[in-house]
This record gives sequence, C-alpha cells and structure tokens, in this order.
Amino acid sequence: FDSGYMKFFEHSYQQNRTDAIQIIQDFEKDFKCCGVNNASDYTNHTWSIPSSCYATPTIIPLTPYQQGCAYAIADWLWDKLPIIAGVLLGVVLIELFGIVAA
Repeated sequence: FDSGYMKFFEHSYQQNRTDAIQIIQDFEKDFKCCGVNNASDYTNHTWSIPSSCYATPTIIPLTPYQQGCAYAIADWLWDKLPIIAGVLLGVVLIELFGIVAA
C-alpha cells in the first residue's frame, strides 16, 4: 500500500517539486511521521531529514519520528472507516429510496 506514496515521495524530491515537498512535510507534521516507511527514506537517498520529522525542531534535533507516513495515514483511515462507511451507506440508501420512489 505504500508503493504509490513512495513513488510520489521519490519523484517529489528527485525533481525538487517544492509544492509536493510541502504537502509531504505537512503530512509529516500533522500525522507525526517521517518519510514513507521511516526516516531512512531520506538518509538512503542522501537527503537531509526535514524539520517536519521532529516533534520540536531545534538546532541540534533529537530523534525523528519513528513511524512512516504510509502507516500513519493507513492507521488514520482505519480509525475513520466507520464514519466513511456510514456516510457511504447513507448515500446508497438515499439513492435506492429515490429509485424505488420514482
């Protein structure tokens, strides 16, 4: 499930796409994660680990977040799954009622 995010991640940094990099760093801040799988996604490509991977960016940063963003996003979606399913079910029921009533 993380291969698509990995492609996006690598392409963004290899092509220096600042808009996409900003999206990645926003994800890292919001989900408290680092890289796709972990911080080694940066170091394996010889990219420096951005400040968005740290809880409190300082001059001498401590350790980056351990969890990768692919897993953090998947966990978030899993937690929200009942809400998503409920909304979808509601829409389907309304559509079915409209078909039956027509």
